[in-house]
Amino acid sequence: MLHVERLRRTGSAVERFNTPSNPYWATIGLRISPAAPGTGVVLDLEVPLRDLPLFLFRSVEHFTHVMSEHVTRALARGLSGWEVTDCRVTLTEVAYASWDGPPSRRGPLPTALDYRKLTPLVVRQALVRAATQVCEPVLGVSLEVPTRDSPQLLRLLGRWGTEVTGQTATADLTRIEARIVAARLHDLQHQLPDLTGGEGVLETRFDGYEPVRGDAPVRRS
Repeated sequence: MLHVERLRRTGSAVERFNTPSNPYWATIGLRISPAAPGTGVVLDLEVPLRDLPLFLFRSVEHFTHVMSEHVTRALARGLSGWEVTDCRVTLTEVAYASWDGPPSRRGPLPTALDYRKLTPLVVRQALVRAATQVCEPVLGVSLEVPTRDSPQLLRLLGRWGTEVTGQTATADLTRIEARIVAARLHDLQHQLPDLTGGEGVLETRFDGYEPVRGDAPVRRS
């Protein structure tokens, strides 16, 4: 299972046309903020409709759809190479050049390519200011083991820093509910038969992500 990146805080960035850092004939400003787990990537508009390049995109809905695709593509690789998720991206500034505007706004009309090329640059700048943390997948596990073997299993889970969320026991059988990082699943599957004399039963389910402890992995490819 892959890791993801989540934002540490809110970050903003803007690139305006007719400035040395922006080679495109468009302006994009945006703010990227953390959102609740499971949100994914959400795009909002916080700009006057008159500023939108509707001569290119025909409607507000189509412009929003296209920009959402550009933003999502830009967030496919975060600062550590993993997908950035659970964030809200708000467009705070949109403008474009024209031949008949004031001197600071003069230039050729932009094309759709200007917005496609400029968006990832602004997203990256905002990401750097927001910072990200790498999160690893977590599994919910249900274990049924002979009661006599439960203490040593609980000790093992404790050494791994596993969160035990529930435990019920009878004279013969103990049921343990826990949350374990996915990277430990193979170890648990390997050691469970030896700890329980082959009588342990394990069920797993995906249960979200949590920040990596220690050094976070960087995705190179």
